[in-house]
Amino acid sequence: MLRRPRLLTACLSLALVPPLAGCGSGQPDTSLPPLTPEPGLSLGGPSDGPPRDDRTASRSARAPGFAARVALQRLLRAAAAGNPGACVYVAPDYQKTLFGAAGCRAWMGQAAGHLTAAERAALRGVRVPAATEGANDSEFTVRFTDLRWSGAAPQPRGILRTEYVLRKIGTRWVLAA
Repeated sequence: MLRRPRLLTACLSLALVPPLAGCGSGQPDTSLPPLTPEPGLSLGGPSDGPPRDDRTASRSARAPGFAARVALQRLLRAAAAGNPGACVYVAPDYQKTLFGAAGCRAWMGQAAGHLTAAERAALRGVRVPAATEGANDSEFTVRFTDLRWSGAAPQPRGILRTEYVLRKIGTRWVLAA
C-alpha cells in the first residue's frame, strides 16, 4: 500500500515540471539574454573605424577602378592557365591587336607556346593593386610597373604590355588598349 501514494506523488510532480520550466507557457525559452559590453571591447561607435583586418580590404574595394583591376587580374591569371573563357575581358575590336589574326580563343588555347614557363608562373600570382583614372570614370589605366608579382617580374612582351587601358562596356570592364 505504501507504493501507491509514492507513485501518485511521483506522477504528479513530473506532471508539474514542464509548465514550470517554460514559465507557464508550455514553450521552451529560446530568447537570449541582453548583450553586455566586454571591458576593452569597442562596439563600433562613430569614432571607431572598421576592424584592423577589414580596413585594408575595404580601402582596396573603395579604391578607384576596383572592378577594372579585378578584370585585368582575371585576364592575366587566365592567360597563365590558357583559359579561353578570359576572352570576355578583352574588347572585341582589340582582340586582333593583342592576339593577332588567330584571335583570343586560339591564343589562349596555345598560351603555353606563347609564354615561357617563368612568365606563366609569374602571371599565376599577379596582383593589380592600383589603377589611374582616365578621361572619365569608365576608363582606367594600369601600368606594367604597377603590377605586383609573386616572384620575378617578367619583361613586357605580347600580352604583357607596358600599359593596359580598361574601359567599361555595358556592365563589363574590358581591356581596350
